Amino acid sequence: TYTKTDDGEPIWIKTAAEREEKKDKAIKSFIDEIASSIPKVPAKKKPKDKPSQDLCPVCVIGDAHIGMSVSAEITKERSFNSAIASQEIKDAVSSLVESAPRSKQGILINVGDFIHMDRTAPFAQTTKGTPVDTDGSLDYILRVACQTMIYAIDRFLDKVDKLEVVTARGNHDSSLA
Repeated sequence: TYTKTDDGEPIWIKTAAEREEKKDKAIKSFIDEIASSIPKVPAKKKPKDKPSQDLCPVCVIGDAHIGMSVSAEITKERSFNSAIASQEIKDAVSSLVESAPRSKQGILINVGDFIHMDRTAPFAQTTKGTPVDTDGSLDYILRVACQTMIYAIDRFLDKVDKLEVVTARGNHDSSLA
């Protein structure tokens, strides 16, 4: 059936349903794969030093854009892709955690756009449909994003007893956040 969306955009109902089904399958596949690949880790030994009750280290990740693909030729400076985004986040989190005091509580905040895209059909797009260049399939990008966040959480837990993780939706990843 040919109709219009709430925004007045023409759309084929069958196409929209197929797109959602494909996205749902990719997300389920991603969750199943990540869940099965997370190794069982023995509980960490508690450090001997007493955690601070008065301090709460906070790590804020903003606009990581995992999945973005751009070459140095375009930027006139450097290339950027999922691997670079992930490594930069890991390096930053490690540096921040190293300098953080041992504390009872910590907060890890993703302020949005952790992932560069939200849709894959008929091409990679932001939440509102803006076309974007990506460096892989939705499954690949979700896997890198999840592994990066797991790393950040695990690393932060080296210094805090309890970690609150906050994730905000961005204009690039409103559905996937």
